[in-house]
Amino acid sequence: MDKQKINGGNTLTNNMLLEITEIHNKYKLINQKAGVLFNIFNIIGKSSCAVVIYKLLYELLNPDGTHCQGNINLNLFANNLINNNFSEQDYYSLNTYKKYPFNFMRKCIDLFVDTVNYKILN
Repeated sequence: MDKQKINGGNTLTNNMLLEITEIHNKYKLINQKAGVLFNIFNIIGKSSCAVVIYKLLYELLNPDGTHCQGNINLNLFANNLINNNFSEQDYYSLNTYKKYPFNFMRKCIDLFVDTVNYKILN
């Protein structure tokens, strides 16, 4: 492709990059206001502790975990977190995921609990 055409015809590219930048800045502001970027473990210099805690939580909440308690821990956790508003359908649809991928910024959610009516993530 001709270099002159790329450099000379970049209005569309520039507009697209401006839109992407606006969208990125919008989500960055939303994340700041929602406290998503706050991580107590980074503040106290123990960011590796967070990994250990997420692994422990996942193991405890995973119905197939080595605790051999099935979904008892997961049901207690989710029911208390949702203030006892869990339906029978929610109990039967509970799933846990560790390092759940999502497309925005190629990152993943450390711990994701999913039901028919609720999504709990950390």
